[in-house]
Amino acid sequence: MKKITTVMSLLTVASFGAIAQCDNTNLSAWSGTTINDAGALIVTAQSAMNSTVCGMEVAAKTDRNKNFVQDLSPSAEQRFRARFFIDPQGIALPTSGFNRKVKVHMAQCTAAGLPCRFNGIVQIKLAATVNEGYVLDSFVVDKNGGDGTKRFRVDIPDTGATSIEYDVDLTAGTFKLWVNATSEADPVANNAAGGEPIDYVGLDMSDWAGGVNRARLGFMNSPANVPVDTPIYVDEYESRRQTFIGQ
Repeated sequence: MKKITTVMSLLTVASFGAIAQCDNTNLSAWSGTTINDAGALIVTAQSAMNSTVCGMEVAAKTDRNKNFVQDLSPSAEQRFRARFFIDPQGIALPTSGFNRKVKVHMAQCTAAGLPCRFNGIVQIKLAATVNEGYVLDSFVVDKNGGDGTKRFRVDIPDTGATSIEYDVDLTAGTFKLWVNATSEADPVANNAAGGEPIDYVGLDMSDWAGGVNRARLGFMNSPANVPVDTPIYVDEYESRRQTFIGQ
């Protein structure tokens, strides 16, 4: 696994390329790890995605703790692009009721002394529905929204690795999200809840002028109705300031 940070367009690459051994020593590429439950977040060969050697799998455990990796290289980023891969692996999530959605990714505003109405700028949860199968139940911040967010739901394939990429610009008040895109010219994903393309403009992000200061991947929650010891795969994270990432 490697991590590259520059002061130009590239922020972070965290991927499992040609490495000799698949174990948790590879997680040192991240700024930090929070693993509260033994075996909840591990590096394995079977979870490899995007033609890499190893991957990262994460599962709920009986103690229901948070288990994730995080990147602290962003520095009050006003424009933030990120891409990661996810494979639900057939996890049997309930399709209705409470405490059933897993928070798998967040880009957060945490800068002391700078405006951050609440710390999640982008939040992505894995959920299941009767009609659509697996979806990413998500939001981007927007002061125009009743709860300070613009919410959307993205349908993803039930099996196999799926690439998720987004571009949030706090200054311009814009947000785009792609699924399995190889080029910025590819169509953005549609909101399964409303049908519109996830190419939002006119968002009021003024309460989050502190910008993106960290990103997390894994299980940032562990709801009571999510089955234990049933891993999903999340990996191949990369972030940039300006250019499209793709696959």
